[in-house]
Amino acid sequence: MLFNVPFLPDANYTDFLVSHQDRIHSVHFPLYDDTLKDARIDLDKIPLQSIVNQLRRLKHQKKYLLANARIHTSTLYSNKEAFLELRSKLEYLIQEDALDGIIFADSYMLVALGKALPSIANQLEAVPSINFGISSAEHLHVLVEFAETAGFRQPAKITLDRALNRQPKALKQLTRSIKRDYPDVTIELLANEGCINHCPFRSTHESMISMANLLEDCGGYDTHRINTSLACRKILFDEPHRFFASPFIRPEDTDMVSACGIDLIKLCGRTLGPQFLLKCLRSYCAGRHDGNLIDLMDASNWMGQHFYVDNKLLPDNFYALISSCTNHCSSCSICRLLFENSAHPVEYHLRDLRKE
Repeated sequence: MLFNVPFLPDANYTDFLVSHQDRIHSVHFPLYDDTLKDARIDLDKIPLQSIVNQLRRLKHQKKYLLANARIHTSTLYSNKEAFLELRSKLEYLIQEDALDGIIFADSYMLVALGKALPSIANQLEAVPSINFGISSAEHLHVLVEFAETAGFRQPAKITLDRALNRQPKALKQLTRSIKRDYPDVTIELLANEGCINHCPFRSTHESMISMANLLEDCGGYDTHRINTSLACRKILFDEPHRFFASPFIRPEDTDMVSACGIDLIKLCGRTLGPQFLLKCLRSYCAGRHDGNLIDLMDASNWMGQHFYVDNKLLPDNFYALISSCTNHCSSCSICRLLFENSAHPVEYHLRDLRKE
């Protein structure tokens, strides 16, 4: 199995990617730009030169820019000055062989980019964000044609909806249909997000992140506080067995989705830093994980401070068992039994500052 992984301009992390480049199909990275935002809270400002210096070391991998913020201000779509500044950055990335395409979520912005920078757009793939939730060939056709109409190249890879991770029959049917229509496309699934199943907060959460990045004062969009008191964090803390309903794919189960026509596994978690990404990559490349399964997750990584899910205690038929779920949680005990048989609370220890 090949992997699409986050890229961070960290020399040790890049060393690992270079040493495992036969397993790395592509990388994705943000621009840290005031115009073209991505889907995470904008805390860092890494110089473009630092990104390019490390990207140059990846000779054969495709490189995708995260331009997947859900919304932008409407005035930005016609801001000629902003697009002129953006042009120089994108031209530099292309010149340095450090950019093959962009991942988009705001379709208004894609049209605006194609209109403002046509000579750049026609060199880049436009890849629909996973948050489009592609789960049918018809949906994919619409997005591919839209991207081409906006002036971009047809995407060489497609990320399918997370829910399909646990629907092998539907997944096999869809990949067969896609490859019939787009025989050269690479199809991927996101493996380690770890958010709640069919998250009902997702659209609002994405919009809040975009708003926080657009405003200097982010206090009104404190998504961490809101998620802890009202949303996903509260649900998972109160009912931790629902972690198993999250459509993650364990390292041990990537062969299962490969058999359904999946070419590529996407990993996420760049905001957790290079050490987290190294841990994930080592486990997924090895096809096994011998520790706390939560430690491989992105959105639910915080749960590892409270619960230890021993991956070795999960049954050999885990994927078959969990993909048989009907999603009628009130009448099903699969996740609860899995949690009871594999997990235990993590004891909290105070640091002894006298020994430091």
